[in-house]
Amino acid sequence: MQIIKNEQQLQEFIDILPDLQHNEKFYLHLQVRKKYTKKIKNADKVRPALQRFTAHKDEIIDKLRQLEVPNGVYRTRSGEIVPEEGMVMYIMPNPRCMVAASYKTIKELTDNLFLYSQDNKRRVNPCNIALHAIHTSKSRSCFVHFDVDDVSDYNDLFILEKIVGNKDAVHIIKTKGGAHVLIKPELVTTKNNWYQEIVKTFEVDQSGDIMTPIPGCIQGDFVPQLWKKDG
Repeated sequence: MQIIKNEQQLQEFIDILPDLQHNEKFYLHLQVRKKYTKKIKNADKVRPALQRFTAHKDEIIDKLRQLEVPNGVYRTRSGEIVPEEGMVMYIMPNPRCMVAASYKTIKELTDNLFLYSQDNKRRVNPCNIALHAIHTSKSRSCFVHFDVDDVSDYNDLFILEKIVGNKDAVHIIKTKGGAHVLIKPELVTTKNNWYQEIVKTFEVDQSGDIMTPIPGCIQGDFVPQLWKKDG
């Protein structure tokens, strides 16, 4: 199976990611989405996270290649094979803080061990606790991130350049269901409330510290891409 569908698109995306500082990493997440496939019958037994891991910027491509295993390796909890068209490769584009994640992990492990002491049938999974802590430990807001639904013409999104006053502040990812918009706040030049203007102008499903499908990688039967004017 292929995780990387277009390495050139993937590299172009990696190039716009911020350079990491000390004790920062990127968090990546291979997930199965039930809405992309009808081949999984037992939807209640789906493992949402097929693989979760961290990477430095120069490690991303190699680590994604390591996920490209033979078909049939990824399965649901009940043993059903997860088809390739049901998978999505995500990244948190803002860096994760390993120090903050470590503190969170210590606290969660301690809390879980206390609960285990009260009920030794309780499951304790330190790997999941650590990965969840990394997922939720943003280091810096290098991007302000919007998930936009129902885009009929992707070129319409370039009004964003006018809203923020600088085309270099805007990166648009065309996805299966719409678009993910990454705004670099340090490059915004307008004095208006550009965040509210974006939310008012577009049908924003989510915003904030969220994951995006990775350009050039698997998203069901679609390959996300960085969108440029006129395609």
